[in-house]
Amino acid sequence: MKKTYFFIFTVFSVLLATLTGCQEDQEDASLGNFDKTEALANLNPNEPIILSLSNEKGESVVFMGSKDDTGHPEAVEQMIITMPSEEASTEISFENDRIKEVIAANGVKFQFEWISATKAALTLVDPNTNEQLNTIIDLANPDMQNTQPYTRSVSGDPRKGDCQFVLKAIETDEAVTEPATITRASDGIIGNVYLEQCGTPGSGECWVNVYDHSTLAGSHGQGKFRGKFKCKKVGEGHYQYKLPINYHEHHDLADYCDEINDVVDKICTVNEFTYPGTKQYLCLMISGAIASGVVSAPVAAIFNTACLSISTALDTACKIANGGVDNPIGAPNVGNGLCQALRQMGYTWDTPLYIVPVLSAMPSNIYGPSQVWEANSELKDMQIIINHKPTIRSLNLNPPAPDAGEPYTAIADLYCMAPGTQVIMSVKGTDGYSDQKGIVIEENTGVNYQATLYVRGAKPKVKDICTIQIITPKGETISKKASLVFNNYSNDHEQGRDSI
Repeated sequence: MKKTYFFIFTVFSVLLATLTGCQEDQEDASLGNFDKTEALANLNPNEPIILSLSNEKGESVVFMGSKDDTGHPEAVEQMIITMPSEEASTEISFENDRIKEVIAANGVKFQFEWISATKAALTLVDPNTNEQLNTIIDLANPDMQNTQPYTRSVSGDPRKGDCQFVLKAIETDEAVTEPATITRASDGIIGNVYLEQCGTPGSGECWVNVYDHSTLAGSHGQGKFRGKFKCKKVGEGHYQYKLPINYHEHHDLADYCDEINDVVDKICTVNEFTYPGTKQYLCLMISGAIASGVVSAPVAAIFNTACLSISTALDTACKIANGGVDNPIGAPNVGNGLCQALRQMGYTWDTPLYIVPVLSAMPSNIYGPSQVWEANSELKDMQIIINHKPTIRSLNLNPPAPDAGEPYTAIADLYCMAPGTQVIMSVKGTDGYSDQKGIVIEENTGVNYQATLYVRGAKPKVKDICTIQIITPKGETISKKASLVFNNYSNDHEQGRDSI
């Protein structure tokens, strides 16, 4: 487990330290001021919440993740940070102990694709326009990272030869499987969620968010957050989730406090570390990539706002976890004071619950109509209808940071494509290379597609911008861009590799 926590520590030491500096206010942090903090531990192994913290200002953070069969926490898999100054929460997700995705309060998605232990391709997606920005972060070499966009042409002959283009229908009759789920409930209350896409049964990653039901004005029915329960596919367009029912067992908190402190401490104490030369590094990298002009000016402003809001949210969350004080380097860790204030979360579902179905989607998640569930009653079926408009859900480059001479693929997922729609993919490089391919969708070939453009490798430091463009039969145009820069030659690749 030490290796696992060390990696989370390494990632957050850069992400947090670069987004925000150390606070100057040196309050007495010997035990923290937990008198004004509600600290609730959830010890049920079937419930994803590990720890829920809130203060009198209305700020809160929920740590969710994996537990063993006795309810002892093993690792944090998600953080949900709520601040009264923001309309929505900030969500941070992990996969295999690495940051997978961050959703800022304004809805901007930060997606991390790890190339190595310290290097990641970072994609930002605007929830309103679906515009995206691509850049590379290298946690091992922050001082060496060029924060200025590459704009000049590379000398020498440009690449030669055409790209290859493939358009194929996405199959929707996938096998019914049960994916790994954040809850281990072996017994519980079963609910149904039905997905509809373009008038046909849909598929995707879905879950339900569960809250205590609130009747307060402005709450929109959502009281205290109770958990996130993933769905499993049981039929075509048919998914099910399970709410645990064994919520009446109580435990000795002293047996759990060290483990709870450990998983929180490994994340939040790094908030006070300063990584040399990398202060606000992530936001600087984003600003540099924005300057390349790939995204429009309004979206550029939204991305910058998102970066700053994540910084504030993370700093606030870890301050709450330390009892409301800024913990300077060398001061006692999160656990000093937290264990004294920790209480066991109530496990009963006696009060009404507010349940919201959610589908993971781009550029933003899709929410279905909610329901209020009374204890001992049956759950109502819920439905999520995916937008019937033509959509470019994603555009990914693989690999996201190719070595010089290494080919790559641009892959776009397209949904609700009517017959007669034109699909055009193109690439333009700073070495002068460009190519464009297209096709018209025919009748009775499907509604959802994956478009792939195979692009030839280029010299070091060449920047490519790939574009996917959709022209509907009514003349509406939808487009999306992604970019990458070729690295210097790697020891793992031969310098002459420049063909597909």
